Amino acid sequence: MNNIYAVRACVFSLFLYIIFPIFSYANESASPAGVQPDTICVSDFGAVPGDGKCDLQAIKKAISEAVKTEARRLVFDKGTYDIFVEDAEKFAFVIKGAKNLSVEGAASAGGTPLTKIVRHYKMAVDIDARAIFQVSECENFRLKNLIFDNYPRYFTAGEIIENNGKELLVKIFDGNPLGDGTLLFCSNLWDIKTRNLKHVPSPTFGGDGVTNRADELTARALPEKGPNVLKISSPAVASLAAVGDGLSWNFGWRGSQLSFLLCKNLYFENVFTYSSMGFCIFVGQCENVYAKNVRFKAQDNQFHVGSRDAFMISSCSGKVIMDGLYVEGVRWDGQNVNSLLLWPEKILDSRTAIFSNHFRGGRPAPKKGSKIGFFINPDEEEILTVESCEPFEGSPSRPKKLKIRFTEDIPNTIDSHSTCSLYGQIPQSYTLKNSTFRNIAGCASLIRQNDVLIKNCVYDNIMYPAICIGASLHEDEGPVSRNIRVENSRFISSGWQARHRALGCIGVKLAKTRRVSPHRVPYIYNVKIIGNSFENSDIGIDAERVLKLDIQDNTFTNVENPILQSDCKEVVESNNRIKNLAR
Repeated sequence: MNNIYAVRACVFSLFLYIIFPIFSYANESASPAGVQPDTICVSDFGAVPGDGKCDLQAIKKAISEAVKTEARRLVFDKGTYDIFVEDAEKFAFVIKGAKNLSVEGAASAGGTPLTKIVRHYKMAVDIDARAIFQVSECENFRLKNLIFDNYPRYFTAGEIIENNGKELLVKIFDGNPLGDGTLLFCSNLWDIKTRNLKHVPSPTFGGDGVTNRADELTARALPEKGPNVLKISSPAVASLAAVGDGLSWNFGWRGSQLSFLLCKNLYFENVFTYSSMGFCIFVGQCENVYAKNVRFKAQDNQFHVGSRDAFMISSCSGKVIMDGLYVEGVRWDGQNVNSLLLWPEKILDSRTAIFSNHFRGGRPAPKKGSKIGFFINPDEEEILTVESCEPFEGSPSRPKKLKIRFTEDIPNTIDSHSTCSLYGQIPQSYTLKNSTFRNIAGCASLIRQNDVLIKNCVYDNIMYPAICIGASLHEDEGPVSRNIRVENSRFISSGWQARHRALGCIGVKLAKTRRVSPHRVPYIYNVKIIGNSFENSDIGIDAERVLKLDIQDNTFTNVENPILQSDCKEVVESNNRIKNLAR
């Protein structure tokens, strides 16, 4: 039996390395059947689902045994596992250096996970949450058939029952934490009947914009009005809200609930998130990521899942394939794919320069042999190869600046305002298909990436442009996007708030270009928007500074401005249909 698994592992690794083999598992049974010789069961270490007891130490022991023995499967039974961590700023489970390990629960025949992990913690305001699973330096790692939740859930929601213009009274819905004494991080207004985001700005975000207004943005119990009524003394929030609106907010905005770093070949299947503290899933510096039937949706009377993005892909490589995502009610972006922009600070010699990444100091340094692109003209990029890289300021693990030497000469037109893309840390390709995004107070797809295919997706009631394509020159996140195709997707009632200066269903723009002189701002290159449906929105497509923009065979229904484009070159618009019906 062990020989069989050894052969399977070899074949699996070959597929992973050559054609992204994760597909070889796509048709396996969703529920584990029987105990195999290379299977570790958490029940054997005392973790019993549904008994209300803490399973933290038992699961830790099972994980340790699985990694030590190089087991292929770590199995959870059907039911709810309770982990009592007290301090949510500490990791619950750490898996490091495992190879060919599948962490999996039980699932129904239709692929719905039947195993839930619930983190219990001591309530506090503005927790910088650590991960329930911190997975690092693993190869061929799989996570499947699991639901993740928190108790108490780190957000609340209710109905506004009074509004005098200076303060609000909110009656909290049953099943939501009261939230007495919490700050209104990442708040939103909702239409209670439709459970849709209202077409108004978000009242609050995270960070200093909330903490430095704590007196105004603290929710306080008002027992004389009822056991579940809170008062919020904020004229700013009151000005956006009406009696009868729903109001939701988070108790904090930082952290990552599932974290994957420096891994090769990650596979997610049937992974659901009911509530999250910070990012639901964060994947950083990993090679090859595949996700199938991954869902982010609140339960019960909750309006949203959490305070940050659903699925962040940052500074990764290889192929990224997202198939069948469902994302509803995350506070910022649904799917965020990005890497770094670097800025030359000082040219030391013909092949050596000091670079900075101002907004995100401490991101990963480029490896020998990786590529960096220098925009020598807005429509011309020269690619150089890294010969060596060393920290120039800061610690080796979190350098603030980098000293990089290249195998070729640095273009003589480069200076501190030149845009440079770090190509050693972007996926070879990114595919998003058969996915649905609803009621997101951000973008659904934030694409700072090259070689992108988005097809057969639905975007419904997204606050910012549902798809936002480009780069962020003030956040130092890139690259400047090229080779993007969006096809056969549906966009409904989206883009009423601007992101990166773009409005509408699809925004194709660079964010805040003041850092670069106007005549040197690079072009986004080769964007195709083909065969899509745009409905009930003010703007369909908002594009700026695109070289090769192809917009064909789309339908615009009740869209006031179907296509806005400025400073674009080589634009093709053909066979687009406009239907103006009464809204």
